[in-house]
Amino acid sequence: MERTTKQKYLSAAGLLLVATAAVKVIGAVYKIPLTGLIGGTGRGYFSTAYTLFMPVHAITLGAFPVALSGLVSKYRATGDSARVAALQRSACGLFFWVGLAGTALMVLLAGPYTRLVAGAPKAVYTVLILAPTALFSAMAAAHRAFAEGHLNMVPTSVCQVLEALFKMVFGLLFAKLSMGRLYQIYLDTGMVLGNRAESETAALSMMYPVTAACAMLGVTLGALAAWVYAALYDRFRYPHRLPRRQLPGGATQELVRFALPLVVATVIQSLSGFADTASVQMCLGLCGTAQLQQIFAVPLSLTKVAEKDVVTYVYGLYSTVQDFAHLVPSLTMALGVAAVPALSGAYQDQSARFGSLYAGILKYTVILGAAGSGGLALFSYEVLSLFYGTSSPDLVLGCHQLLFWFAFTALPAALSSTCVFALQALGYAKRLLLPFSLAAVLRVGLNFLLIPNGRFHLYGSAVSTAVSFLFLSVYCLVLMRGITKVKFSRTEVFAKPILAVIFTCLTVKGVAGVFFTQLQNTWNFVLSAVLFSAVLTILLLLFGTLSTKDLHFAGER
Repeated sequence: MERTTKQKYLSAAGLLLVATAAVKVIGAVYKIPLTGLIGGTGRGYFSTAYTLFMPVHAITLGAFPVALSGLVSKYRATGDSARVAALQRSACGLFFWVGLAGTALMVLLAGPYTRLVAGAPKAVYTVLILAPTALFSAMAAAHRAFAEGHLNMVPTSVCQVLEALFKMVFGLLFAKLSMGRLYQIYLDTGMVLGNRAESETAALSMMYPVTAACAMLGVTLGALAAWVYAALYDRFRYPHRLPRRQLPGGATQELVRFALPLVVATVIQSLSGFADTASVQMCLGLCGTAQLQQIFAVPLSLTKVAEKDVVTYVYGLYSTVQDFAHLVPSLTMALGVAAVPALSGAYQDQSARFGSLYAGILKYTVILGAAGSGGLALFSYEVLSLFYGTSSPDLVLGCHQLLFWFAFTALPAALSSTCVFALQALGYAKRLLLPFSLAAVLRVGLNFLLIPNGRFHLYGSAVSTAVSFLFLSVYCLVLMRGITKVKFSRTEVFAKPILAVIFTCLTVKGVAGVFFTQLQNTWNFVLSAVLFSAVLTILLLLFGTLSTKDLHFAGER
């Protein structure tokens, strides 16, 4: 029984990891031509819309799905199939109203947020195009979370890939068509959207808000496609076997009661993220255009940016770094999502496997998080050059040092995410309100302290991010220990993986410096990355941190 639980968890987490990796590859391929079409300024508009969307997204794809998958897993563990069926039927209606409220909220806040907080009023079009995604994502989440409660990650994985493919194909198509049409009109008439452009820089400044909004349409269509797929999968894989009159009542109320603490905790966590990104934008404004032009003179010299768009452009650089910095936490989130039903079921059964399963989840999170931190720090320039060296060299010069420092946020960010999922799985979301609030205050406070200072500027955000996630991780680990009395070896979970990554980085740095310096940058990077993976895997096996049995489990379905 214990082996089966671990095997199912590793299989589910492995599938999500593969899907997430595929999504990230698609996203990287997508963003190269997208940045060429809409520029760093357009990326700033794109990111501004996501800043407003993410708190809504966290509730629709965070709190309520976690509640649903946790309850489904709980009642499956006790054999109550009627209650499971009742939850399945009730979830769709509840998630519809949650998603509709999220869409309405985005529409209402689009104007005030883009004008008063982001300082980019032209980003309002991108926000409005993105707003329906809240509804579509919520409806898809109802079906995905029900399957997750069965430790079935197929619909979640497929939905992620569908969303990424639609975003890439249709986002690039609409951005290319809109930019091509607007630029041709400018060449023919000197006008953009009925306004005369005095120069090409001014013309591009007027085009970017429209092309960014058109690119965002691909995201909305991807969410719609994911909803359709998830609904069809749920209908045929988990058909309603009991008529409504035979289902126990109160499923919606139970789901709301279980989700409410999660919603409050998620809102605070999301507002923390929102406050962080909003404070970064505000602090960049406090830096002043002249200081930013001086700090980022080299990348600005390689692109055409109007003076009024400098702050938005620099925020676009910050957003580009976040794409890579969030890669590792996005991958390890698969461990957290799969952990919810696994830990919930083991805790409900009072299984002795709970402690071992929890320690294993933490260990795999630390392995991936530490490896991601080390890899990004070691290859920050090479990674950016690989993706943007030809199409947008200004991004490489403007971002590589910032990415180096943000690499060290990957491990604490990944660890805090897994710890939060674990506590939510056991129904202790209320206990997360205080650490979320304290982490938010710490993060925003450090942003305002460091970013306006020209010596730190965006590096200050890396410091605030690392400190706040480290605080949240330690708090959650101590809290879980106090609640469950669970014990594990800190040497096995933390020390060995981190030491293995440090030794790997030193080895790769030394070998590459001696043998790979005469190679082209691409080959240097590829060989160094292969060496990094090989050395790290060997060290983890030698340390006993990673076993071939675990790898076998992860590959099984």
